[in-house]
Amino acid sequence: MKGRLNYFFTTLLLVASFLFSTGQQNSFDKIPTQQGEANLSVRQIIQDDSGILWMATFSGLFRYQGDDFIIQHEFNNNVQINNDVTCLVQDSQKNLWIGTNLGLSKYNLETELLVTYLNEKNDSSSVISNKIRSLCIDETGHIWIGTSDSGLCIYEPENDSFRKVEFDNLKVRQPVYIKTIYNKGNGEIWLGTLNDGLYCFKYSENKVDTVCNYRAENPNHSLSNNSVYSIFSDNDGTMIVGTRNGLNTFDVDKKQFRKINIPNVTNENMVNFIRSVYRDKSGKLWIGTWGGLILCNSVADLEKGEFELIKHNRNIIHSVSHDQVMHVLEDNSGVIWIGTENGLNKYDSYQNQFQPLSGLEMDNLSEQTATGFYPYKNGMLILTLSDGILFKQGKNISKIFSDFLKPFENRKMYSILVDSKQNIWVGTFNGTLIKINPENNSGSTYRHSNSESPIYSLNEAANGNILIGTDGEGLKYFNPVTKTFSNENSLPGDALVSDIYFDKSGNLWVATAFGIFRNSSGSNSFEYYLPDNPDSISNPNIFFNVEETTNGRIFVGGRNGLYKFVKNQNEFNVVKFTNDENLWVTNIQTDSKQNLWLNLNFNRIARLNLQNDELHFFNVNNGIRSSQYNLRGFIIDENDQLFISGFDQIYQLNASNLMTNSFSPDPFLTKLVINNAEIHAGQELNGQLILEKNIAYQKKIVLNNQNKDFTLSFASASYLNSSENKYRYKLHGYDNNWHTGSENMAHYTNLSPGKYTFEVFSANNDGVWSKGSAKLEIRVNPSPFLSFWAVIFYIIVVTVSAFQIRRVVNARIQLRRELLIERVKRDNEEKFHQERLRFYTNVSHELRTPLTLIMGPIKQLISEEKQNHANSRLHRLILNNSQRLLSLVNQLLDFRKSVYQGMK
Repeated sequence: MKGRLNYFFTTLLLVASFLFSTGQQNSFDKIPTQQGEANLSVRQIIQDDSGILWMATFSGLFRYQGDDFIIQHEFNNNVQINNDVTCLVQDSQKNLWIGTNLGLSKYNLETELLVTYLNEKNDSSSVISNKIRSLCIDETGHIWIGTSDSGLCIYEPENDSFRKVEFDNLKVRQPVYIKTIYNKGNGEIWLGTLNDGLYCFKYSENKVDTVCNYRAENPNHSLSNNSVYSIFSDNDGTMIVGTRNGLNTFDVDKKQFRKINIPNVTNENMVNFIRSVYRDKSGKLWIGTWGGLILCNSVADLEKGEFELIKHNRNIIHSVSHDQVMHVLEDNSGVIWIGTENGLNKYDSYQNQFQPLSGLEMDNLSEQTATGFYPYKNGMLILTLSDGILFKQGKNISKIFSDFLKPFENRKMYSILVDSKQNIWVGTFNGTLIKINPENNSGSTYRHSNSESPIYSLNEAANGNILIGTDGEGLKYFNPVTKTFSNENSLPGDALVSDIYFDKSGNLWVATAFGIFRNSSGSNSFEYYLPDNPDSISNPNIFFNVEETTNGRIFVGGRNGLYKFVKNQNEFNVVKFTNDENLWVTNIQTDSKQNLWLNLNFNRIARLNLQNDELHFFNVNNGIRSSQYNLRGFIIDENDQLFISGFDQIYQLNASNLMTNSFSPDPFLTKLVINNAEIHAGQELNGQLILEKNIAYQKKIVLNNQNKDFTLSFASASYLNSSENKYRYKLHGYDNNWHTGSENMAHYTNLSPGKYTFEVFSANNDGVWSKGSAKLEIRVNPSPFLSFWAVIFYIIVVTVSAFQIRRVVNARIQLRRELLIERVKRDNEEKFHQERLRFYTNVSHELRTPLTLIMGPIKQLISEEKQNHANSRLHRLILNNSQRLLSLVNQLLDFRKSVYQGMK
């Protein structure tokens, strides 16, 4: 029987309607520009200190910072550069040197100041030509400039001048068109020219020494062509030179070149036209040609024909965008950038590790998703699709054809099982159970009920019965001998049974939409793990898959995450490895290293190291899968090959060598927008100069009352699967909590006057957070009416006003006091005057009365003593004086009377 089975599968593989290989299929992404330039020709790519990529193109100077691919046309001093940008280089002073077809420009990345150097006929210290073609910086900081019509010159930063490099006195032909310049170190400079071959010379003490000119017509040197476009020094010191007619290596000892003969490459297909050579960190050699991109491990492999020629294919979305590849660069994060005649291409090694199985000729694959994988003998893998069954062995895949399967071609096949007799069982969406006999390519079909309840899961019991998990009719048994079905009445009859699993102890585990059920070996009943069971899961759930590790640990995947069964407590505990409440664990697999692999929603898979409980997330390439789970499209074979079913392909990766990204650089600020206007260095807004430097280098800004509504954009130079980068930011002094997400901008409005500090961290696609952050101190000034000096003025005015008011009040109080005193004084005087008058009156009356009483007797005495003349004289004297005194008293009384009448 074994021989017949082998013959059957061999025949399948030979007569299959299609074959395909699982070989590498490199996927490239073309980066669109914001301006939408068509056919953007990218000549050179460099990465600056902050991680921003700069491109020299026929359409201008472009920059890329993760989310924006835009032309750089804003400069601090409003100077513009020629759009025909030919070459780029950055010096140690943060200057970006830009070679164009109309002069050489120096752009300071920090201040955004642009200085353009043009040729002046009467100035020998000016640049020798405006047609710049190549740039290079040596160890001393001097800039080497190659032109297309005047040869070579040097820029000396110490005196801001240029000096032409002459070869005439060394009996060597003076080069005219310098295509490329390479600094080999120790003062050794290599020049690649157009039609003049290759130059190598020593430069010291401002003079050229020991010039060698290698040309194609010299048989001893054997350079394949005199037009040299690329010079590259390999890791072992070998010089690799790309020309218009092939690749050459240079023997340093013999001073000779050897042309590399690439099999099946001719001048007609333009692959011999070498534009660039680059070796990445992983050791791969990238060779850009005029006829495609060559990828190999070494020059020796190239000669043996062991290379991959990558060409543009208009029928493949993720092919390289053009065959003419002009430059290749690997950035700090490991992304390969390819400049072509038709735009910038990105090769993400992280995303490329998720490789589709090439050659699947499924025009409507979105309806033919692989719904089941099952391991078969001899490393064979069985795949179920909506219209059939595939057998995969090694690099070959064949499709099984049988007449009895035709009625089911449009019915999704949901579950698959290979029983102990090597029969293949398939459960379909319409409730049909299919049995395939691979011995004679025959089969049978069975209906478990009159309804069309889908069959979600299958397994074989020890007695040979087939266990069937349905959607809506619970768990059923099929007896292959009697060909009859029976129901498991101890389980909910309307449950969706998504998985049936036997552990090593013979216990039966059933995952359902209601919970987990276990039938212990030898028992006739099921134990329930339901939300209302004390020894159970902690919350309502829908469970998808059960998996046992080699050490007997049981894990269950569900709609609320991953659960681990604790035997001594007879309950499930949640494995808390994420705060994502929407995380669905739809499949669980174990690799040879006893790592647990989880199939998740939202284009993610995860690897759980059971030894240290370390969990690592992997984001599958965008567009591969949907946020909806695929219940059975996930398996690891005996070779640790992980297969994932997407909604447009089947993808394969090596689980044991899956790449992780530990590179997580500090983020940087990319843009400041105030009142919907982007702010550049040196630019004023509402009469205020906000940025003295580029926002990436600015440490502090001051905003007035009119400019306090702003937006800060930021980015990370981790370009591996950069769509999965995350950011965590906070405006200290305003935000109470950190904001975390994929959004790379923060907007704040109507901030109160005060001091703030904006801080942002970044995480790469694997969730590794940066150690450092980008910070910006922000001071918001109040309105001019509330400024410091205004407040001082207000205080002075209030103080002076208060002083004046107090002074007036005090004056009024003093006046009142004086008036009161005066009134009291007058009252007192009046009172005294009245008292005095009364005193006068009283005294006068008191005097008058006695005088009157005295005068009466005196008069009588006088009349009686007329006879006594002597006494009479005395009495008269008394009378006269009394009368005088009385007259005086009467006058006083008359005065009092007149005063009283005057006062009335």
